[in-house]
Amino acid sequence: MGKAAILLMISALIAGAFILYNAEQTNFATLSDQADRQEQIVAREIARTGFNTIVARAQEVERELHEFNPNTPLTEIIRTVNGGDDSQYVEETEGGHFSAFLERSGVETYRVHSTGYYGSADHSISGDYLMGSIVNIPTDQDDTFYAGIVSEPSGTCTAVFLQRFLPINDAGHGTQDDGINPLNPSIDCDLDEDDCTYEPKKYMRVAPELVFPSGDLYNREGSRANVHTVLPPMSRLGIILAVDEPTGGECPDITHPSQSEQSFYSLVGQNHNNAGRASTDQGAVDGVMEGKNALLQQWPEDSNVWRAAFEWGNWTNEQLVDIKLNGYPTSGSTWSIDGATYGGTGWETDDYGYAKLEAREGHPDFYDFVMEMWLKVDGGSPSPGNHALGQQEPLEVELAE
Repeated sequence: MGKAAILLMISALIAGAFILYNAEQTNFATLSDQADRQEQIVAREIARTGFNTIVARAQEVERELHEFNPNTPLTEIIRTVNGGDDSQYVEETEGGHFSAFLERSGVETYRVHSTGYYGSADHSISGDYLMGSIVNIPTDQDDTFYAGIVSEPSGTCTAVFLQRFLPINDAGHGTQDDGINPLNPSIDCDLDEDDCTYEPKKYMRVAPELVFPSGDLYNREGSRANVHTVLPPMSRLGIILAVDEPTGGECPDITHPSQSEQSFYSLVGQNHNNAGRASTDQGAVDGVMEGKNALLQQWPEDSNVWRAAFEWGNWTNEQLVDIKLNGYPTSGSTWSIDGATYGGTGWETDDYGYAKLEAREGHPDFYDFVMEMWLKVDGGSPSPGNHALGQQEPLEVELAE
């Protein structure tokens, strides 16, 4: 064999070995990537398990604490769920573990954080929730409540709508004679079947219903409405403001929020298959969230009285959340981009114990429109009855059953 042939053969062997080495390295990298992806998938599922666990724990703790004291503050609920101040709830599951905790995101709202860990992977998710007792009809109430306008600007046309979120009984299954809830018509299988497409919904959002019409330009502070409607236990009550400008000194007749220039919602729907994002569409929803332009608060002295305050200005979500959480800043304070805050140090309280609202410039104030709602208790007058002093006979509003 000549030298040229020998060199050619050696070159071929070296090239073959190099190709084989590269193939093995590529295969190893592929297997490593697959393992990393698999760990990430499991970590994501563990994070979701942690999220659902801490939400269920929060709802259970709130329910238990409110049995002893209906006016238990959100801070105490968060402390109990987390296991103490600056603590997190940790649990092992699926060969890994999750770490989850709650933090306040407003007066009556909290943000859920959950991180799942598996192998070398981790995944975090978060979402906002409203306390379960807020604008929620207790099991022992009837079907009448009161709505009052506390504060509104003059010269604008504002129609006030009620939106009921009615509970879907038995988690949306088995409420009819045939075992099928018409709100979830696709259910035609047992819940433990592998191919069952059943996804329970918690509330059916009813179409907006007019309570205060838009036809008056005069200031209606103190105006009241006696609202007669169907309020099954565990219903939640949302307020929608439909705001428009007058034309020729007269207000348009707004019969639906879609007819107005602007609409503001105190409650919005939440769908888990949409990453928990807010929705104002009609239909069944998994839960409710506080609207970004609304500040909801339970009266500290009576869990059957609620206030809904609205901000109409053009602010970012971060600026709205900062005021909800930290209250008003000192006069002259400006928005800090680095700190994402105006620098508020907490809400002052008014004579009734609510967060003290007032007209402010330079930041959101949630004082553009303020309402209260009272449940009728034992057939008597609304309690406390003097938050929105009546300047006229209450409107009698009958809503559809």
